[in-house]
Amino acid sequence: MVGMNIHQWQMVNPAKVLPFSEEVVLDNPFNHTTMNYTENFGDIKVDVQSSADFTVTDGMQQRIRDVITKMKRFVHDINWVEVHFKVEENHPTNSKTVGFKLGIPGNDVYASDSGDNWVPMMKNIEDKLQKQLDKR
Repeated sequence: MVGMNIHQWQMVNPAKVLPFSEEVVLDNPFNHTTMNYTENFGDIKVDVQSSADFTVTDGMQQRIRDVITKMKRFVHDINWVEVHFKVEENHPTNSKTVGFKLGIPGNDVYASDSGDNWVPMMKNIEDKLQKQLDKR
């Protein structure tokens, strides 16, 4: 809602506290920062998207590359990878979700997981993708 004043915004977002005076008008309080990037990992195009003020760290980027490297043991023709990170600020538990899609010949494979910690979620996704590729 463009032109919303700070009191209206706090009614919609009660958990967030902003250091603004009453007179400040927010242009678009619902426009969350996103972090998207694309890289070529070897001959694989990797597209990573995140939302809700989440920045993909260098460590997480390396973890994505590690998952791809492991999946290449099971399927050699990975054409592209999409990874989506999402944070649900309104959920007290399982507030984080990550999805991982491999573009391979035939049907693509996809796995996702939700939780509170990215590291075990990425491991679960790795296991899920591996199981799908084992069935081929």
